[in-house]
Amino acid sequence: MNRNPWIALLPSLLLAACPPAKKSPGGTTAACTGSESRCDGGCTDVQTDPNNCGACGAVCPAGQGCTAGGCACPAPSTTCGSQCVTVQTDATNCGACGKACRTGEVCQGGACVCQRGLSPCGAYCVDFASDVDNCGGCGKPCPQGEVCSAGACAAYCAGVDGGAALADCGGSCVDPSSNPNDCGGCGTACPPGQECDDGGCGCPVGQTLCDGGCLATDQNQQNCGGCGVPCQGWQTCQGGHCLGPDVWVSCANWAMNAPPSANVLVGINSATGEVQAAGQEISAALDGGTAVEAIPGSSVYLTDSKTLWVIDQTNDQVDVLDVSVWPPRVAGAVATDPNGYPNQVLSCDGLVIVVNSGTNTIQGIDPASRTTVQEVNLGAGKSPELAACDGAHTLYVTDLGYDGVGGDVKSIDLSKAQWGDGGVTTLVIPANDSAALGDGGYVGPQPGGIAYVTLDGGSELLVTLENLNYANPQATVPQGPATLLVVDPALSGPLTAVSPGPSCENAQYLASSPSGDAVVETCTGNYDTGAGAAVASFSPATNQFGTPVISPIPSPGPTAYLQTGLVAIGGVGTQIALWNPADGGVTLVTACPPAVALPDGGAGITPMVAGITAAP
Repeated sequence: MNRNPWIALLPSLLLAACPPAKKSPGGTTAACTGSESRCDGGCTDVQTDPNNCGACGAVCPAGQGCTAGGCACPAPSTTCGSQCVTVQTDATNCGACGKACRTGEVCQGGACVCQRGLSPCGAYCVDFASDVDNCGGCGKPCPQGEVCSAGACAAYCAGVDGGAALADCGGSCVDPSSNPNDCGGCGTACPPGQECDDGGCGCPVGQTLCDGGCLATDQNQQNCGGCGVPCQGWQTCQGGHCLGPDVWVSCANWAMNAPPSANVLVGINSATGEVQAAGQEISAALDGGTAVEAIPGSSVYLTDSKTLWVIDQTNDQVDVLDVSVWPPRVAGAVATDPNGYPNQVLSCDGLVIVVNSGTNTIQGIDPASRTTVQEVNLGAGKSPELAACDGAHTLYVTDLGYDGVGGDVKSIDLSKAQWGDGGVTTLVIPANDSAALGDGGYVGPQPGGIAYVTLDGGSELLVTLENLNYANPQATVPQGPATLLVVDPALSGPLTAVSPGPSCENAQYLASSPSGDAVVETCTGNYDTGAGAAVASFSPATNQFGTPVISPIPSPGPTAYLQTGLVAIGGVGTQIALWNPADGGVTLVTACPPAVALPDGGAGITPMVAGITAAP
């Protein structure tokens, strides 16, 4: 049985405990909304699409993205003509477009400065040790007939420290192996931005010679990691690699006949808070069949830097996307159980794992062949909700439990030849939640969110209890504060129970930091009133919560802890929040399309961020 945390907003709140309605593939072509235009038969936002920037067919130059309907280079690059340049290091555009450095200068920090061994003197960079017009200092010429050797006027050029004699180049005694004005011989000057090393001109350390200029290829949009390697307009060059967004968002609209443009994937750069990869509809074919439009489900997951797995509840499958290009390339799809209503996709023990709440199954997919290689059924009456991996071969799964008795937590040994063959262990949570855990919650505990953390003294399993009152027909009323169980990974029992306090109700998600030293609990609160919607940081080392913060997103849901230390939070509406647990700062980014008019004239259902994942 599927439980999506936001479908309680639909006209019939009874759907909170039922699978979302599925829409028929294809259907009437809907009009594009907002700033979208119909280009090549599909809707696209001409304000952000680099292939249709400002108008259909208007393609931005390589390396440039589309912002507000105009082509521009992503930060920190600057647009100079049709090129994206880094004015902090580009000797031909140093500090500003067209501002070129001179011979003997390099570009550092956006300013032309004298390269090593040279000193500023008027408008030029000179070597006081050899310059006959500035011998030993600026404005100190040698008498007629003398040369400048080692910073002093002399009758002839001598060697330095007993070495070979310096070359006499018009009265300047230079070392042609290192002098940029006479590199390799008198009168051979290095181009601007280049240095002289071992008698040859070349780029400073950290830069590469491309098309006659020295570039920092670790951050150059047209030459990323090497000459002539451009990044696409939705990527940025970081560390010599063309990188896409570090936050991927699945936008969904559960209306049965919502147009495909209401269900898209979006990529966001958390460093800039900008939409880096504009929303794209996903069309995937299963087993070579006809491509159909997909509703992204409640989970997306990156197995590597370019492969995104997207739950597609419309078509009972998981779509596999190559996001190294944008729009993404559909690499394939894997069937899930019919009417399985997959709830989550993640990876464990080298497999892609799908949690099917409708059929009570856990499915294992080989990511190379994209075929199902294992599956286990947890039993009738179960409702697997979310899962976490221990980093090896043990998968932990929460069973939400709707039967009034409450759910449990299971571990599955993925190394078993058959997962169900002695590989499933069950943690029975005390039936009387109110008496045993002291939180005043529902008598049957409902485990929801789950995280596995590693500490200096061992490991812990963290499990949230949602504590919704399922005796209420609308299933929207939290009963008491959200409880977080700290569990022995051997599933011998709960070690302790911790509550973030009464301001955080209906806990549904846990997100662990990349280092595992912090965890964020997301509380969706009361669907009707919004009370209790909050996020709270938890320290596994001390088993203590920080003070909960009122959620910046209505009815917050999926959460991802980013490498940058920010936490991305999705939920009902068109925005995601980038929350900084360290200082409480929040950046809101509009990611999803607004509510749209339905083909039959009905009102659009509220959009939502149904899934969110961070780049590995």
